[in-house]
Amino acid sequence: MAKTIAVTGATGTQGGSVARVLLESSNWKVRAITRNPNGDAAKALAAQGAEVVAADFNDEGSLVKAFEGAHAVFSVTNFWEHLFTGKSQSEAGEIEEQQGLLLAKAASQTKTLEHYIWSTIPHANQITGGRFPVPHMDHKAKVDQRIRDELPDLAAKTTFLYVGFYSSNLAFFPNSRPFEVVSDCES
Repeated sequence: MAKTIAVTGATGTQGGSVARVLLESSNWKVRAITRNPNGDAAKALAAQGAEVVAADFNDEGSLVKAFEGAHAVFSVTNFWEHLFTGKSQSEAGEIEEQQGLLLAKAASQTKTLEHYIWSTIPHANQITGGRFPVPHMDHKAKVDQRIRDELPDLAAKTTFLYVGFYSSNLAFFPNSRPFEVVSDCES
């Protein structure tokens, strides 16, 4: 019998790719967690066989309900969503940290949970001895430590997943696109 995995951010880049790959497996029943179950991306996941469930990353109760009966939860948050709505880097990071903690707290209340996957990033400020704070990295990494410190039972069944730079970021962030280097140096 297939086990249920709840995938947060299922209509986004990372969560969407996880949901689509898992939908190809007979081992998993995918529960796609989204704010907008009536959106085109959610409808596309439903058409592929996902159970689409509405939840709000700012509402622990809605997350507890969305995770109910899940054997695994894949969690990802989105710093950029908050930054691009006019929040400062610090504010966007604080929101992401709070949402990450609410996701973890909700997962910790899921009685059937066997595995929690938290998509995270290394703590840049800590790694560089305070020389290079990077809010979108540092706030997400703070969630890692809070899971370990505040939710030890959840931490024992958590995979802290570090993913690389998405190739789709090249289109999204213009400054990360390849560019021609022009030099007047003679060879």
